[in-house]
Amino acid sequence: MKNIAKHLGILLLALSIMNTSCRKEEFESLGTSPEQALQADSNAANLLFRTSLKDGSTDNILDQANCFSIALPVTVIVNGTEITVEEEGDLDEIELIFEESDDDTDSLEIVFPVTITFSDYTETMVSSAEELEDLAETCPGENEVDDDIECVDIVYPISVSIFNPNTELFDTISLDSDEALNDFIEELDEDDIVNIEFPIVLVLTDNTELEISDLEELENTIEGFIEECDEDDDNDFDDDNCNDCTVEQLQEAFAGCADFGVNKFSLDGENLKSQYDDLAFSFEEDGNLTAASETEVFLGTWSASGSGNDILVVIDIPSLNDFNAAWNLNRILETPGITKITLHEGDGNTLRFQDACTNGNPGGNAGPDVDTVLEDGIWQVDSYMDGAIDETANFVGYNISFNNDGTVVADNGTPINGTWSTENGNTRLVLDFADSVPFEKLNMGWEIDSVSDTQVELRELGGNDILVLTKQ
Repeated sequence: MKNIAKHLGILLLALSIMNTSCRKEEFESLGTSPEQALQADSNAANLLFRTSLKDGSTDNILDQANCFSIALPVTVIVNGTEITVEEEGDLDEIELIFEESDDDTDSLEIVFPVTITFSDYTETMVSSAEELEDLAETCPGENEVDDDIECVDIVYPISVSIFNPNTELFDTISLDSDEALNDFIEELDEDDIVNIEFPIVLVLTDNTELEISDLEELENTIEGFIEECDEDDDNDFDDDNCNDCTVEQLQEAFAGCADFGVNKFSLDGENLKSQYDDLAFSFEEDGNLTAASETEVFLGTWSASGSGNDILVVIDIPSLNDFNAAWNLNRILETPGITKITLHEGDGNTLRFQDACTNGNPGGNAGPDVDTVLEDGIWQVDSYMDGAIDETANFVGYNISFNNDGTVVADNGTPINGTWSTENGNTRLVLDFADSVPFEKLNMGWEIDSVSDTQVELRELGGNDILVLTKQ
């Protein structure tokens, strides 16, 4: 009996060794090792499957459902306007209609029947809004955890070799889409030996491309970036319009026209557009910003930094405080003959600029020229704040003349002579009265905050002094 047991053990060991040897030969015949083979139900297969699932949140403006999307084309009626959505980019047209009015109650009606596609690419027909709502309720809610991985995309095509030892069939397949990869992994048999032909390329949401060399690196990379982006699984369709925006694109949009008007301006629940209808904004490449009407000029600065949906546009116009904030760039809309730039800030604040240039005219409302304004007439110091100290009284009774030869004279019966000039594109005024009291206090460079035919507001360059000149 002992001999039988002994021989049986030897036989089982031999069979195990033979099976291992055969299995090894199967992997080798495919040109891979067990560690680098993609196997059914493995972690790598599961990650690829989740990455290949269809993202249902891209059309939430239509169906408010994260686990399916409506097959295109589809006809919808938006605020009474019928449009046909032929491709995903046409969804922007719905947003634009919603944005046209600040006062309307937005409505969207889908013309049924429609076909919906689930995350696994299966389809079903829906005949009514009620049926669509019932299906949407089966999806995960806004920003809830779901199966699809959206922070990483695969660059297709990719090639895979597959061998089934039971059928002894060998094949090489080219997968050219998420749907093809999804179907392939879904149909994998536990005995299948699959080799992915590396390198392959993964793309992150910021368009960074990563070259992947083997299966282990593929697993680690996908796992490392699963939660590194906003999957936008919500129904706030207006929060992700700048996925591909760049600072350079914004600069080019502003450079295309020197005349941008306020198209929409809501701040703290108030509609401020009408207050600024007469202003033309010019965003200069050097960061200077001019807001001008026919009678006034307001000077400030602007800057932009970041990328995609995280671009901040900082506006600082000292005499126009409503505009002063770090705004988030929400959209750059460029169509033939029109450019709109939409900025958001805080809870519901929206500022949209629209260019007023037509037929290639660079536009621009220059407003009054500061040199011309100062040279025309007699001026007085209306206000002078030396930091927090009001020193206006020291300048009462002086008449100031700005001459076109660069000289300036302040006269209260005894003339005080000095020089003046403008620089930095007429955005700064430089005064020099030498040691003459009290005007030596004004010897510095001044930022020109605003200009009208009767008043010039100045701010100390790099300081806190404020000087206001008014014409007699």
